Parts: sequence; C-alpha cells; structure tokens
Amino acid sequence: MIKFAKISLWFIFIIGACGFIATIICNIISSFGVIAVSSYIEFPLGKPRYIDVDINDRIYCYSSFYNRLQIYDNTGRFIRGWFLPSNNFMYIDSNDETINVVTFDDEMLVYNIYGNRIKKAHMKKGYYRKYYLVYAKDVAYDSKNNLYQFYSVLFSTKIEKISPNGENTIVVSEPFFLWLLRMPFPVSFYLILPPLVWGIDEALHKRKLGKNREK
Repeated sequence: MIKFAKISLWFIFIIGACGFIATIICNIISSFGVIAVSSYIEFPLGKPRYIDVDINDRIYCYSSFYNRLQIYDNTGRFIRGWFLPSNNFMYIDSNDETINVVTFDDEMLVYNIYGNRIKKAHMKKGYYRKYYLVYAKDVAYDSKNNLYQFYSVLFSTKIEKISPNGENTIVVSEPFFLWLLRMPFPVSFYLILPPLVWGIDEALHKRKLGKNREK
C-alpha cells in the first residue's frame, strides 16, 4: 500500500512538472510571438474568444490566452495556426475567404488561409469600438446551418456542433498533452508541491537514520 502511494505521488509529480514546464514554455513563445514556431504545431484552445466558419465549413478559433488563431476542418482536424497581435477581434470575409483582424489601435490586418498577411490598413479612429459588437462572436454557423460554440469541461475547452435538429457533436477536443498545457499555472504547481515536500522529508529522515546508525 505504501509502495502504491509512493508511485502515485511520483506520477502526480511528473504530470504537474510537465504541465508546469510546458505552460511556461508555451507562454514565453506566445508572449514573444516567435515566428519560428511552425504553423502546423497545434496549441491548446486556451481561453477561446472568437469563432467563425467560412463557406467551406472550416472552423476558425482565436485564443486570447496565446493570441493565436487556429483553423480546423469540419471534422475537427487541425489544419494550421499562427500568432496575432493582442487586443483584437477577427472575422471571416465570406466573399474571398480572408481573415480580417482588427486591432485595438484601429488597424485592419488581412490574412489568407495560409497565415500570410496580404494587407494592412489604418482604419478611422474608433473603428474597433464601432464594429466589435457587429463582427466579434463566440458562436458561428456553417453552410448547413449547424451552430458551433465553445464548450468547457474542467480545464479543457472543446468546440461543439449543434445541428438544426438539436444533435450535439464534439468537433474539436484537445488531446491529453494539450490538456496539460491548458492546466492553470497554480494547479500544476500544487501538483508538484506535495510529492516534492514528501520526497525532501523522506530524504532528510533517511539521512537522520544514517547518522544515528553511525553513532
């Protein structure tokens, strides 16, 4: 029983340590907007803020936690993603399938589906505030009138599809390793702490026993 408890504690420690280290690395990457990060690397959904669907039913999700836009096909398969400036909202132009990103500084950044910026324009002052409620949305509809929205379970966020007849389907679900990256920073730290304290205490106890035997 004691052996099982030790193994369990170390298992919890490893999970916590992985989540702790991965979260730090992920935050550093997103903070500096590292261009070297491949667009084919999938990030956690983080704190999803906006969602949209184009005429080919591709799903676009923007995470404000990582300032990253990610694209999925209609089955939930990750296609690509890239970093965007912070403090923005995005929407899809259905006419030419471009992604329009409006920053808080009233700049319009236009991207194609490959993540290449094809246009940058300075809009009139107040454009962001004027059109935020018009274009920014946390639900979207595809060509078949299916509704897409965010669905949170514990620490994990999913994207669910609701058909016109009310049938629910989870389209995007984070793999376990991405769930680790999504783990809130304090949670991963608290997972590390108890096994670490126990390990230090046991090491000190063994050292004390060794000294007593020498005497």
